[in-house]
Amino acid sequence: MVPDKTEAYYYRGRSLAAKLDFDKAIADFAEVVKINPRHVAALVGIADCWFQKHDLNQAIHFYTQAIAVEPNAYAFAWRSAAYVQCQDFQRGLSDADEAIRLAPHMPDAHASRGHACMAMGNAREAIEDFSEAIRIVPREARYYSMRGLVYSQIAEHDRAMSDHEKAFHLLESCPCGSNSSFPPELSES
Repeated sequence: MVPDKTEAYYYRGRSLAAKLDFDKAIADFAEVVKINPRHVAALVGIADCWFQKHDLNQAIHFYTQAIAVEPNAYAFAWRSAAYVQCQDFQRGLSDADEAIRLAPHMPDAHASRGHACMAMGNAREAIEDFSEAIRIVPREARYYSMRGLVYSQIAEHDRAMSDHEKAFHLLESCPCGSNSSFPPELSES
C-alpha cells in the first residue's frame, strides 16, 4: 500500500519531531492541515512542536483547534500543561479534569491535574493525582519524581526520598526513563 500525500507529510512530520527538528515538523504537519483541516493528529503534532519550542501560546492555539475538531484527552492534557506553565492554573485544572473524564486510564491526564493542583498549592490533591498516574504506569520515573517534589514541599522528606530513589532506580533500569512515547500515535481524521 502506497501512502497518500497526507500520510507521507504526517509520518515525515512525526519523524522530524522525534529528531527534534520542530520547524520542519511543523511545516509538514501544516501541509497535512492544508489538505485536511480536520486532521486532528496533525493539529496536535503542530501543538506538540510549539510546546517543545516553548511557544505556549501557539501550542494552546493548536491544541484548541484539535479539540474543536474532535475533543480528545491527549490535547486536553497537554493544553492543561501549557496553561499551567502560563500560570493560568484554573484553565489548566479544568482541562486536566476534562482529560480525565475522557480517558480515566490515561496517566498524563492525571499528571496534568497533579501539576495544576501543585501549582495551586493543593499538595494533597497533587499527590493523589501523581499516585493515580503511578498506579496506571508504575514504571514511569517522572511521576515518582513529581510526587517526590510535592512531598518535599510539604516537608514529608522520607516519602520524598523514597519516590526520588524509586525514580533513580527506574532510570537506571531503563535508560530512557520512561515506557511512554512522545508524541503518542493519535487516530487520524
